Amino acid sequence: MNIPHDEVWKLLYPRVTDTLLKGYCNGLLNPEKDKFFAATYVTDFPAADDLDFLKSKFDGSYMIKGIPPENPGTGGWQLAAPGTGLQPASCKAYSVSFQGAYYEGEWCLISSLTFFETTDEALAKNSVFPSDPFNSSIYYPYQESSSSYRSVDMQEFAAAPYLAAIVKQGKKEKINWAFRHYLEIALLQPLAEKLRIHYPDKYNSMVGMYGTEHFSSIFPVHKRFVLLVTGAKGLAENDSTNRYLLYIQENGNIYEWEYFPPGLTSFNYGESVTDQLKTVTYWDRSSYLHSSCTLDDDHFWEQYVFRQENGVYKYLRELTFNGRSLSLKI
Repeated sequence: MNIPHDEVWKLLYPRVTDTLLKGYCNGLLNPEKDKFFAATYVTDFPAADDLDFLKSKFDGSYMIKGIPPENPGTGGWQLAAPGTGLQPASCKAYSVSFQGAYYEGEWCLISSLTFFETTDEALAKNSVFPSDPFNSSIYYPYQESSSSYRSVDMQEFAAAPYLAAIVKQGKKEKINWAFRHYLEIALLQPLAEKLRIHYPDKYNSMVGMYGTEHFSSIFPVHKRFVLLVTGAKGLAENDSTNRYLLYIQENGNIYEWEYFPPGLTSFNYGESVTDQLKTVTYWDRSSYLHSSCTLDDDHFWEQYVFRQENGVYKYLRELTFNGRSLSLKI
């Protein structure tokens, strides 16, 4: 590969799979050097396996541009309409575009894939490279470019460039759902069994929220402790009520969190839990409970969960099994 040495290439090369950089044309940095745009153009079309790889890197999301009209005055490139039969394998060229923004000490980048029905390089490059690449809403603060920033998932990224907000929220979502899935298998299933065995008067049956089997998990970004929420019903109880447990990763201990009077509030999935949580923290909507959000509220954790009086937790009561502390480590 004939490696160019412009500044954008040097940013992309360690961050992007070599295959996607094939046919690199050139890159542009804005004067402040906190945004870039770059693109490739490839007419040496890949073999079937390479084409499948290329499409898989973009999760099957790409554009196909048909041949533009002969008379330029009638319009530009035409997106291939559904049902036309035009597929990537029948195209003659493709381009990968890269857009990046520097935010909070790191480069965030996104890329897009476009297939062309023709090998007219000048037309293709004019289509790929905008005349003013940095005058795009993707570089503006998320809250200015989209009203959907009001989604709880995006609130902490509202001031970030749209591009960086999407990248950072997507990464956080993947990490947090992976953590919750691991937590469910490694901790929550065995915990539910032990609670049914040793505390059937309170935890004979349990139900989580939004697809979780036993517990829904709330945690700060560092994940050193996890607040577990469940609708629990004892053997002699007729209704499920809100119950909260706290898991501390360092020692594996389990506590009942009893800031709210236990056993009084009927479990109504997100609504009953939110009605309680919003009195002590900023989680005031049930959408927080099935989002990628972490509960990063030091005042809440310090004053309402871990608060101590005379060296003893005020709202936490450690659960024991057969007279001994249970240590469930993940």
